[in-house]
Amino acid sequence: MKNKKARTALCVAASLFFTALYIYALYSAYYIFKRGNGPEIALYTVLLALCGGVVMLLYTLTDKKREHSTANKITVPIVSAAVHAGVYLAVGFGVQKAVAPDVAGALAFGSSCIMFAIALAVYLNGLSSRGHKVLCKITALLCATALICPGLVVSYRAINNYSFLAPVYKISRASSNIGGIQTSDSDIVYDFAYTTEKDLRDTALGSDESIDIALARNEWEGFQIIFATAKKGKKVEVSVTDFKNADGDTLRTEAYKAHYSEVKGMGGKYSCEYADAMIPAAHTGKYGGPAELEKGLQQAFFIRTRAEKDAKAGEYTATVTAKNEKNEVILEKEIKAVVWNFTLPDTPANESAFGNSSEMFATLSGVKDGDNAAREKLNVQVYELLAENRLSPYNIPYDILDERADKYMSDPRITSFVIPYPEDDGQLVKYYEKVSSNPEWAKKGYFYPIDEPGDSAAYERYREITERLARLCPGYNMVTPFNTDEVKIDGSKISSVELQKGRSSILCGLSDVVGRGSTLEKMTNAAKNGSRAWWYVCCAPGGDYCNFFIHLDALKHRILMWQQKSINITGLLYWCTTYCEKANPWESAKTWDSFDCSGDGMLIYPGGYIGIDGPVSTMRLFNIADGMEDYDYFTLAEAKLGRAWVDERIAKVTSSLTEYTSDHTAFEQVRREIGEALSEK
Repeated sequence: MKNKKARTALCVAASLFFTALYIYALYSAYYIFKRGNGPEIALYTVLLALCGGVVMLLYTLTDKKREHSTANKITVPIVSAAVHAGVYLAVGFGVQKAVAPDVAGALAFGSSCIMFAIALAVYLNGLSSRGHKVLCKITALLCATALICPGLVVSYRAINNYSFLAPVYKISRASSNIGGIQTSDSDIVYDFAYTTEKDLRDTALGSDESIDIALARNEWEGFQIIFATAKKGKKVEVSVTDFKNADGDTLRTEAYKAHYSEVKGMGGKYSCEYADAMIPAAHTGKYGGPAELEKGLQQAFFIRTRAEKDAKAGEYTATVTAKNEKNEVILEKEIKAVVWNFTLPDTPANESAFGNSSEMFATLSGVKDGDNAAREKLNVQVYELLAENRLSPYNIPYDILDERADKYMSDPRITSFVIPYPEDDGQLVKYYEKVSSNPEWAKKGYFYPIDEPGDSAAYERYREITERLARLCPGYNMVTPFNTDEVKIDGSKISSVELQKGRSSILCGLSDVVGRGSTLEKMTNAAKNGSRAWWYVCCAPGGDYCNFFIHLDALKHRILMWQQKSINITGLLYWCTTYCEKANPWESAKTWDSFDCSGDGMLIYPGGYIGIDGPVSTMRLFNIADGMEDYDYFTLAEAKLGRAWVDERIAKVTSSLTEYTSDHTAFEQVRREIGEALSEK
């Protein structure tokens, strides 16, 4: 009898130990799908399967309600372990691929938790055939509940963030809480917003009845008007006149309809859609025409105007008109724009380098293989879109040795361009000789033959490249983005700046790396000796860092340039604006490996896919352009009012790379304070 009790106690103790081990493994495994580390996934899968198998082995050893054969005592634990491992991996990898790593970890956690809870309940219930039946059953119920509830909660949160509940929302009372201000159509409401405001699509509208804007000469500025309805079958179309002053002078004005992208796993309770592509309001093809309002969901229109360099300072007005599905005018608002008495320079103070090449982008734009004329036309269109928004493309539309390239290399709007790096020495020298024949071209042109070296092998390749350039192209400029502050070379950690100093004239670190350790100090010191200090963002950094992801508030796209000025970084690099190789952006926001970095590498949509002749801009691109203009404000204000004055204004908006305002009105007030100071004589 004592042996039986001791055996039972030992089994219970073993079950508690393996339950604790299971919980530890489960919580650790929650994060592995985001990290994507293969050995980690294998380790925790084995631990989870082992724990599940052991509990079922204990069940076959202690269950007296039925006799378990020796074969059963072997088969049941093995099958249980296999099911645990199989379900965990299937759910994890399946959801990771279809949705997002964060959601994968959550659903794998939830399903595994529920499976183990059932196994534990079966085991504990089997003990109730001995003494203490009620106690065993209550314990089984409590253990199962304790594990099943977290599993259900985590699974619900994952599904919740993935917006599976959107259909429920549309038929719920929640979708009637749309906020806004009534138009003359009792079923449609509206709200005005700054260009930096980007909400989840099911967010209730604010109550701004109107808006006014202010801009310098040679600058773009805009605003949004957003509509919503609690009914079905409602439509809205928006038009706007050019802004006009009392003398009849006009400012070019454009209207766009926002196209919404679903960013799976990056949303709220019912929605994970965000405004992104800016479709010209006049477009009548695919995704064009009047906007069909969905119950409870926002529909934004983006209005943008430009004051040319010869525009008169003073007040201008324009009229925004909205019509419903019956072609009835439901809203007509006069908007005021003030043109300040100063002009932004043609050449941005903030140097930039934005990638602009993608074969799939050309294909989605409707360019056929071998149609060189169509490809050249598209290249020019993308170039012009970037240049008009104060961004310098990596590649000019024509080969540098082509005489047609000369005007693009001389374009005052452009601060940089890539010089090709061919394997043939003679061809390399030809490229460099042409670029270096003109001082303006020589300053703008740079080589970019290697990206993000991070180990000794990569830096050996880097050394070979830079020695070749020093031999064939003396005085060359080169950029080599680095995403780590230190690299291990021959057992010693050496800073990326030290490894590149004297070889890459443009030092360019990932934004969070620049803010880490002594990297910024080293870059600043190198800049004093003739180097240029740039930074970049890409699929990283995430978290609270500013970046260009679709699901981030647009304020974060713009504040990046305020942070850049605050630490004296003079250039911004972004690896691509047209990357469509992993997804058609009209169909998926997962342009890179995860929805965590939605829209990465893609700031421009292929217009040909929806019947537009040319590239389609995005709300992100427009806000990046505004950030470039803000940088020019800082540079002009520094010359007029001093650096300390500028730093005080920037500090009102951002105090570090992860600390900044989320108040759009406060941000605009600081911008206007700077603009008005520059406008004063």
